[in-house]
Amino acid sequence: MMPQWLVQDLGRFAQIVAVLIDWETAYASAYRIDVSRDGVTWSPVHTELHGSANRSVVGTAEDSKNLHIVHEIRFSHAPIIVARYVRLVALTRGTDYGISIWRFLVFGYSL
Repeated sequence: MMPQWLVQDLGRFAQIVAVLIDWETAYASAYRIDVSRDGVTWSPVHTELHGSANRSVVGTAEDSKNLHIVHEIRFSHAPIIVARYVRLVALTRGTDYGISIWRFLVFGYSL
């Protein structure tokens, strides 16, 4: 059932500089990254509508015979992104399977 989402609570406000999504073979071909200061009001900061295993991929790794598809999104543009919560919203499946994520990492600086 789509869309599906996952929220990362950073525990405090941070300047967000990058997000890394480590998908299993069952990835999302369309997804969005949202941020929030309070966990209620969300603002989109990145939207991928045509992602694939061959697009936006920065690397793959063989781990226990499971293929990883790694998407990295860097926020080097103005304005600076400050939030406590980061949400990944999977909009469309990239395969006939569901969505499966090994890791969802948020990089930034505590404020």
